[in-house]
Amino acid sequence: MDCRDCARYDKEAAKCRDGKVNPQRYEHALSVAQVMGLRSICVFNDHRERIVGVRHPERPAGGLPVRPSAAE
Repeated sequence: MDCRDCARYDKEAAKCRDGKVNPQRYEHALSVAQVMGLRSICVFNDHRERIVGVRHPERPAGGLPVRPSAAE
């Protein structure tokens, strides 16, 4: 997503109201996550979920890890 299309973007200040960054390339997003932490990347960034998958491979793409059922 382009920042200028986001409701959290302040056009007058030309920056995110939440202080998030939106790297355009995966390599840049990975560097930002390593230096500043994953929370500094905008939740609408195209590369954020891929980085979450790299950092937490046990979690499915949807979020929380799957627990085995009680019947097993």
